[in-house]
Amino acid sequence: MEGFRIMIVDDHPVVREGLRALLSKSTEMRIVAEAGDGLEALGKLKAVEVDLVLMDWQLPNMNGLEATQKIRESHPNVKVVMLTNRLDAEAVKSAIQNGASGYLLKDVSREDIEHAVRNAMDGRTVLHSEAQDQLAASLNPRKSPLDELTSRERDVLTLIAKGMSNKEIGNSLSLTEGTVKGYVSSILSKTGAADRTQAALLAVRSGLAEL
Repeated sequence: MEGFRIMIVDDHPVVREGLRALLSKSTEMRIVAEAGDGLEALGKLKAVEVDLVLMDWQLPNMNGLEATQKIRESHPNVKVVMLTNRLDAEAVKSAIQNGASGYLLKDVSREDIEHAVRNAMDGRTVLHSEAQDQLAASLNPRKSPLDELTSRERDVLTLIAKGMSNKEIGNSLSLTEGTVKGYVSSILSKTGAADRTQAALLAVRSGLAEL
């Protein structure tokens, strides 16, 4: 029988049995080994020729991330695709940084796994759509409107939130009233606040000031 030689690594026998049954219908893959943890997987790789490992993340003795790293170091021709229930940006990034060629969630179909395996064997990376979303969000975090403010503008905004007038702010910070007015104008422009009240509410919501 032709097809990519696959090892399934998962600590739940029922999951391994289910994957074996699912992938047995594929003409592109054949299961040649199974393991219940990372250490067992490394041991079996010494005795069985494997093209790709489907690796769970949460494993006893040696987790999927560490196992992936060690497999890639000791068997550089063996690809690893994470197949897990864990979904967070740090997990996705760590897996890819440590040599995984893909990151799938366990709700994927046989066709999804076949697609990931083909791409991994061709040197490409495949991410589950939700993993892509997590990664994109971590690379492009939402910025707070306050991030654009200078330290002095933050000082002014904090005092605005305390209900101080421009004159009172000037006295507190040793600035002229005109200078404070300029800072207020800049704060409103950078934060998109319509007036001092909105700016003050933004400062409270962002934790810069308290009511």
